[in-house]
Amino acid sequence: MSAIEYNNLLFKISQRLNELNVGRQLLVMCRGKVAPRDEENMQDVFPLFVELEQNGFLSADKLNILKDLLKGLEEWSLFGNVKSFESKRKEYNSLLERIIHVLEELDCLEQLVAICNDRIPEEKHSSIQDVRSLFQELENNDSLGIDHLEVLKEILTRQEKTDLLREVEEFEDGKNQEEEFEWRKAQAAAIASSASSNLARVLNIKTLFKVAAGDTIIASAYQLLRRGCTYDQFVTAVNTCVLPADVKLMQIAEGSVILKVQAENISALNALWCLYTDGKLKESLQALFFIDELRELTGEEQVEVIVTIDEEEYDQAREESSVKHKS
Repeated sequence: MSAIEYNNLLFKISQRLNELNVGRQLLVMCRGKVAPRDEENMQDVFPLFVELEQNGFLSADKLNILKDLLKGLEEWSLFGNVKSFESKRKEYNSLLERIIHVLEELDCLEQLVAICNDRIPEEKHSSIQDVRSLFQELENNDSLGIDHLEVLKEILTRQEKTDLLREVEEFEDGKNQEEEFEWRKAQAAAIASSASSNLARVLNIKTLFKVAAGDTIIASAYQLLRRGCTYDQFVTAVNTCVLPADVKLMQIAEGSVILKVQAENISALNALWCLYTDGKLKESLQALFFIDELRELTGEEQVEVIVTIDEEEYDQAREESSVKHKS
């Protein structure tokens, strides 16, 4: 992901941790990695992240300490955001490494520099010794990155490397689809929020994923879908293949995947609860999600889907539905 996305991720995490007032706990967890300081100087978490970067513990490609801190604080939604960022970053770096390897074997550096001539300041040309340093200069000038793949496509087209060109285009399409999915999800959330006062109580269907060792996997809804699935297709699949009649998916939240649904009447609400208690809801969701994606991400063969609906939420929804029916 780009430097802007990485910095924005750190900022959002720091804002949330500032709200939680966990400065002391963070200092304890970071003992030996940052300079000692008074709690009074920990009103803002962001400088702590900067110091971790300066000391070599944190970067866009080195996020273990950030994940450990969020796990320690049990901030699973933010943890999922970091995992999602990390996954996409690794995919991009892996693709870049394959391209560098192939282009180095072609021994065509002069041609590549010529192709990129207008994207690199003239005074920087002398520092380009190989394909890797060329790409580094392109990244430094914001001409190459996860959101700037045009130069890669031009290079691979000129060098007639159609297989790699196809990989870049597929990567770009996947990122565009994910962004479209997240945009539609946010749009649906905004609509649901604005209309919440006129709607029945929302029930949260919480879906977690665990591997054989017992560790919980945090994954976004998009990561669990087959490539090319749009937000609208996902909503349709949940409404038609998972939920009973008169129960509709209203919103998707993270941490891991939370499906916010509403029942139009008490019969639909009871039908949903029956699907949950007899395990059929879990079976339907397991069939819907692309578990192979999680196996690939985690390297684990066994991934268990855990589905929960809070009984207290269900009882409150039943009570509200009964009151509305009587009125």
